[in-house]
Amino acid sequence: GLVVAGAAARRRMGREALVPAAWTRDSRVLLSTLGGALQMFANGLVQVAVPAWLLLEVSGSIAFAGLALMAMTVTMTLMAPFVGRRVGAGYPLWFLRGCIGCGAGLLALAIAVGPGPWALSLPALIVVGVGAGCLLTPSFHEFSGTVAGREGVGLALYNMGRLVAFAAGGLFGAVTLAAGWGHASFLVTGLAFAGAAFRFRRRPSLLQ
Repeated sequence: GLVVAGAAARRRMGREALVPAAWTRDSRVLLSTLGGALQMFANGLVQVAVPAWLLLEVSGSIAFAGLALMAMTVTMTLMAPFVGRRVGAGYPLWFLRGCIGCGAGLLALAIAVGPGPWALSLPALIVVGVGAGCLLTPSFHEFSGTVAGREGVGLALYNMGRLVAFAAGGLFGAVTLAAGWGHASFLVTGLAFAGAAFRFRRRPSLLQ
């Protein structure tokens, strides 16, 4: 579907580039897109792998698995007004907070899914929700303020990237859980978030 849509768009636009080169050199575009994609990857991973793990290996109850997952969703919802009022404080700070929160929560989930105890998954989901909440609105707000974000095609590509990241996270979680390595998916993703935060903290101009 993506190949067909891309080919159709390319044919309709003729020689005009779908993504102007200036967008790919804009550090605000790159960082906000990365933040949005990371947040959605974590969402996809958690929303697929955590309920499946709770259902298959902990309780066997669909209701319990769904309610447990709400720990992350409700946290993100409650954070929305707080983050929205302070979103102008500067995106790099929100990016760091989001990476640290998601990284810490995902590493805690790796422990819960691995050696346990499973109850650690509930506070871990809250921490992931805090991290995701720090990335969700600020990433979109930052991208919307760029040249790319003021173009319809720019917003469309931004959202397409986020949704592809969500699907990739869910697929990654499903495959590793089916292979008996569910804890590894949270461990790898948590370390990736921690690494992104550490590297960006040391070199804020990394994407410039």
